[in-house]
Amino acid sequence: KIGYGTSFAGANVSVDYNKQQDGGSGKSIAVDFAPVDGAMVFVAQSDEYAGTNASTDQVTFGGTYTAGAVTAGIQRTSVDFSAADSDTDRTHIAASFAVNEDLSVSYGISTVEFEAGSKTDQEDSGFSASYTMGSLSLNASMNSSDNVGGTSGTDDEMKEIGLAFAF
Repeated sequence: KIGYGTSFAGANVSVDYNKQQDGGSGKSIAVDFAPVDGAMVFVAQSDEYAGTNASTDQVTFGGTYTAGAVTAGIQRTSVDFSAADSDTDRTHIAASFAVNEDLSVSYGISTVEFEAGSKTDQEDSGFSASYTMGSLSLNASMNSSDNVGGTSGTDDEMKEIGLAFAF
């Protein structure tokens, strides 16, 4: 694997090349830039060659903006598979709010659009909260997905509570 990263004109740039054991290879380039205080925009592109009908091209772009206790972001990712009718596009929007120095909450939604006409858009959403006091951290999250993998009526839900102590 060969990689290089640098900063110039306020932008961070990284490139990568990876020769794989199966004869395939992958390469990528990514750029992020903070045009004004509190804002960050990014774009990345990668491709992986793993033989006929097994190659993947991916492009992702988006940005975040922080104002006071609120951070909001949006990201769009397109994955182009070499096999017919297998491409996907995902749009993700999320926001977080620092209620105070100990408590933060966040919410996000995303939609995965499938190229195959037989598949239904996957809809995801999630909510999380985190409370920290000294070396104690309490976290809770609730996530749900509708039409998982593009299969209509295949839904999934996950709830989690975590408690951590730092010594």
